[in-house]
Amino acid sequence: MMNRNLELTIVCPFCGKLFSVAVREEDYIRYQRGALVQNAFPYLTATEREALVSGMCPDCQGVYFGEEYEEDDWEGEDIELITLDDDELESALARLYGKA
Repeated sequence: MMNRNLELTIVCPFCGKLFSVAVREEDYIRYQRGALVQNAFPYLTATEREALVSGMCPDCQGVYFGEEYEEDDWEGEDIELITLDDDELESALARLYGKA
């Protein structure tokens, strides 16, 4: 069994939620040196890999990707997720990009 010895803490750029993804340190170094995320972390789920690429938390991925998203795909740290309606998401994005 591979040892995920590096916990990456991520802040979702859409909702501001803090979450983490655990990876192997040597794989993270390969990723930082240019390896494609799916090649560097073949053991992560698609949701976890997307979180590394975009910073988007599982909930926001669900909002953005809709039907393609499956919550069961997430194997990261057990975190409390929130659901945003369209107005809340628009407001959060406006605050994030300074348009509030």
